[in-house]
Amino acid sequence: MRQETSGHPEILKNNEKLRMSLQRPEQKGFRVSFLNSLAVVDSYTPAGIYLGKTSAFRVDMKRVNAVIKRIAQGIFYEEKGIRLPDDYQVRVYCINDTINEQPALLGTLIMKRDIIPLTLKGKTQTLGENIFKYWCQFAIDEENSAAMILSFYNRVNFLALITPDKITAQN
Repeated sequence: MRQETSGHPEILKNNEKLRMSLQRPEQKGFRVSFLNSLAVVDSYTPAGIYLGKTSAFRVDMKRVNAVIKRIAQGIFYEEKGIRLPDDYQVRVYCINDTINEQPALLGTLIMKRDIIPLTLKGKTQTLGENIFKYWCQFAIDEENSAAMILSFYNRVNFLALITPDKITAQN
C-alpha cells in the first residue's frame, strides 16, 4: 500500500481481508510473493522531515502500468462503444511518481500541451466512495486519441495517453 493511501477507509476495510487471505493454506504462493516484497524503508513527511524506519512493500510498476493500460482500454470502450484500434497505443505515467522522479517530463506534459488541465475538463466518472475516479477527454482532431486521468483513493493518480502508433513513435 502506498503511504498516501494508508488512511483511506476502504483501504482499512481491506487490510483485514488481506491479513485473513495470507493465513489461508491455499494462498501459499501469494503469501510468499507478498512477504518477499516487504522491505524496511526510511519514512519522511511531505515536508521532508525524517520520521524513522517503517515497513513497505515494493510494487512492480511494470505490472501496475499494464493494469492501468487495460483499464484505459476499458474506459475507451465504455466511452466510444468500440475497442481500441490495433494501430493505437496507450502510454501510462504515474503522476505521483513522475512528480518526484521525472519532473521535467511531467512539466512537458502539462505545459507543452496542457494535457492535464484539459483532461480535467473532460467527462468525470466516480466509482465507490472515491475508490476510483477518472476524467476522459477525447481529441478534437483525432477521433480515437484521448487523455485520461485515473485516480485511486483520491491519492494515487495516473495519466493515460491514447494515440496512434505513428504519433507515439514521433514523441
